[in-house]
Amino acid sequence: MKPINNVATIIKIFFVVLMMLLVFSSPDGLTVAEGAILQQTCNDSDGGLNYEQAGVVDGIGPNGWNYSKSDVCETGAYDGYLKEFYCNGTIAWPKRYQCANGCSDGACLTDPGTCTDSDGDTFAVEGGACGLVDCDDTDPAVNPGAVEACSNGIDDNCDGLIDSQDPACLICTDLDGDGYSIDGGACGVADCDDADPAVNPGAAEVCDNGVDDDCDGLIDANDPFCSASNLNVIIIGWDGTQWDHLMECYNKVLPECAGGLPNLEALSGDKIYNSITTSGDSSTKPGWAQIISGYNAEELGIYSNGAYQPIPQGYTVFEKVEDHFGSNNVVTMFISGKGVNTGGACIGDATTKNGQPVTEDKGQPMCITKDYLDYYENDLRLNSVVGNRALELLDAHQNDQFLALFLFRVPDVYGHVAGENSVDYSEQIIDNDNWLGNIVAKLNQLGIYDNTLIYVISDHGFDEDSNRHGNAPYAFLASNDPLIMRSGDRKDLAPTILERYGISMDASGNIPAVDGYSLYSLPPLACIPEGAAYIDYQNAPFCCAGLSLIGLDKRTGPNCIAPTGGTGNNSGYCTNCGNGVCDFNESRCNCPGDCP
Repeated sequence: MKPINNVATIIKIFFVVLMMLLVFSSPDGLTVAEGAILQQTCNDSDGGLNYEQAGVVDGIGPNGWNYSKSDVCETGAYDGYLKEFYCNGTIAWPKRYQCANGCSDGACLTDPGTCTDSDGDTFAVEGGACGLVDCDDTDPAVNPGAVEACSNGIDDNCDGLIDSQDPACLICTDLDGDGYSIDGGACGVADCDDADPAVNPGAAEVCDNGVDDDCDGLIDANDPFCSASNLNVIIIGWDGTQWDHLMECYNKVLPECAGGLPNLEALSGDKIYNSITTSGDSSTKPGWAQIISGYNAEELGIYSNGAYQPIPQGYTVFEKVEDHFGSNNVVTMFISGKGVNTGGACIGDATTKNGQPVTEDKGQPMCITKDYLDYYENDLRLNSVVGNRALELLDAHQNDQFLALFLFRVPDVYGHVAGENSVDYSEQIIDNDNWLGNIVAKLNQLGIYDNTLIYVISDHGFDEDSNRHGNAPYAFLASNDPLIMRSGDRKDLAPTILERYGISMDASGNIPAVDGYSLYSLPPLACIPEGAAYIDYQNAPFCCAGLSLIGLDKRTGPNCIAPTGGTGNNSGYCTNCGNGVCDFNESRCNCPGDCP
């Protein structure tokens, strides 16, 4: 045998061997070094969930750095709430708690205390348990219950908006009194018939009256709402697909993508939307948990691949759809090529970590949800296994109504092995596109494509020219759903599906209202409040007066990481950066003046 003396050949063989070891030995394609957890410690000075005592949680984090997190009273939209830090094993977790009597100095008050109302208008300056804050306690005409006067230069109703800045001062024509205006724009989604209160963007389409009841431009049988009772939904996951790289491949910019992504283009009608990560890490566990539930990381208790718990019972779109139609009337499927990060192991169950057998100590995200699914199949790994299983299940349930997630674990795995800018990463996106074409072809063959909505989405992006996704908030969404009108957050897909099925997104029993907003309309916000996320798309509501837009920069240990992979996307957080207080979603990375 001739010796191998070609350097390029040697390098190629090395990467092939490395990739095979990772793909077939590690559940989610991570190296032991990447997944390894250093010795961690966590100490809580107030002994856990002690809401009436201010405490500090400190210790050593998963990457070896020292940290310190203090209990803090929240402000803005969460005034009166306490953010309590406690130790979940060796990890510091926050929990938001509403204090019955208000919050002060990092602890809930045990009684309301004094409520100062110098002008006798029944509103006090303290806020919290004393109610909404009076912004001028010397003038009884100025308080949170007042009506904004639109030309006096005063914030009469204490909402931080003066005169024409205040939505109360908008002139919005609503002749039929249905709460919708014909003006549109800042007045909200436009009413298409202001003479009929039964016709507006919030109405349900009546399917046999010849009227566009919901103002979406579609009448009766042409409105997809009219087929929702037997509508199928498929979520197709392309794990770890970066926005920029996807679009370079889609637009045939990259040599290896000479053919583009024809199946994604055909499905979407050449319309690709941004899907942004604004809560929790840009990683698998929080990503797919938010996509199938519509909740923020703080509500789910799933912050990263290392800080997590099971998705609470009843939170997922699968459970809500089964509850709505009856579990015997809809088939639910969760078919995943990923491993432990979409796992269903509960505390004490056998699982793996970095390819080694361990006992689960937190409860993986699907621990509870899996018991409510007709099909839960995890760690299938290869695209061919996931894709062929999807085709089998479509054959088996062609006559049933179904809601399915078919999750392909690439290009994420190949991004970790060869890097985001590699040909391998592109080729896996192309392979995903081929499987999308196979699924669409099967639906057409079975005659059910026309009543099946498909949403192709990624849980996160990838750091530019890297093999990591430490801060990769820019991913994508493409669909054949004609009602989608905007880009959104990754948590916005679940409420979109719920609205299409006519299922409430409000709180019900122990299940809170979803945090996301349906992609069928702009969020019902005049402006983005303090601490919340601004998503960059046309006509999006912007930060409320007095707030500034800060970036999605992220602190990881001692380092700051700027988001990459979403060229031209200006999404961020609306905060009071510059007030000297390090508030929610601020850090020394995006608001260094306030945060040490």
